[in-house]
Amino acid sequence: MTQSDTLNFCRFLSDNFSCVFTMDGADTPKLTKFNNPKKVSGAYDPDGYPARFFFTSPLWSRWPLLTQEIHHHDGRHRWYVRQRYGGPAFDFSISKCRSGSGDLQIITGWISDYPWYYIRTDDPKTFNRPESMSQAFNSIKKFIRSNGKRSYCLEISKHGPWIIEGALTALEDGATLRQGEYHFDIKR
Repeated sequence: MTQSDTLNFCRFLSDNFSCVFTMDGADTPKLTKFNNPKKVSGAYDPDGYPARFFFTSPLWSRWPLLTQEIHHHDGRHRWYVRQRYGGPAFDFSISKCRSGSGDLQIITGWISDYPWYYIRTDDPKTFNRPESMSQAFNSIKKFIRSNGKRSYCLEISKHGPWIIEGALTALEDGATLRQGEYHFDIKR
């Protein structure tokens, strides 16, 4: 996704599910929340990278997200969402666009969830993903598929991520879509 793709996707989520986007990684236990798609699409985390979010909705979320403090080896410490606790929430990492050797590179992002969650850290009981969350994910897949094309991996000839409008245009203009050492294209 390009930044404009991310904006359109976040508008879709807000318009259809009244989503709140909680940015992962903060200097305090109080994580930054957004409900404005434009702010989400242009957000950077405290280290200057395109942000990762957990998005909730009154349609499927019942509990607050839980956080955990992590001490990094370089001396930094950050507060992060505990992925399977509270909410529930979708995990959304924004694609990263950067110039490398003069060419635009789009690094894939993701959207995911889990089949079950915990309410609290001190309680082993779990609950299943709500049906409304499964229905939302089906709507999300439909949105992505109706606005994009499936890629394939050049190195191993297997299916890759979906590429939507702005990223498709960038790819046609010479951008590279990659994840790690793998590169993706669409069948022409």
